[in-house]
Amino acid sequence: MTEFEKALIDQLQGINDKLAQLVKPKVIVKGAIQNAPKINEDDVNEIYAAYPTRDMRNGNRNLGKGEKSKEIIRKRLMAGKTKQEILDAIALYVNGSGYLPNFNTFLNNLPCEEPLLEETPEPTIKWQ
Repeated sequence: MTEFEKALIDQLQGINDKLAQLVKPKVIVKGAIQNAPKINEDDVNEIYAAYPTRDMRNGNRNLGKGEKSKEIIRKRLMAGKTKQEILDAIALYVNGSGYLPNFNTFLNNLPCEEPLLEETPEPTIKWQ
C-alpha cells in the first residue's frame, strides 16, 4: 500500500467518524420514537385551525383537512419545526393572493425560509 493510499484511507476514516457523530439513528420502541419531544395538543389544534377548510378565492374549493392532517402536524413538530415556523408559513399562503394547496400537501412541502442560492458578487474583469 502506497503512502497516498494510506493517507486517503485515514481521511476517509476521519470523515466517517464525523458523520457517525452527526447522524444519530432513531431508536424505535413499540412504534414510538424514544426521547421524542412532547407534543402539545393545543399547538396541534392551533395550527390545524389556522389553515382554512375551504378556498374562497378559488370557487369555494375543499382543502382536504382531516384527522390525518393532525398526524402530519405532529410529525412536523417532532421533526424539529416549531409551531411559529408552521404558523408563519400558513400566514404566508393564506394572506397571499396565490393558490392554496391541499392542507396535507402544504404540510408535506413546507416552504423553506432560507434562500435557495447564495448571492455571489459579480466577477470583475481585468483587461490587460
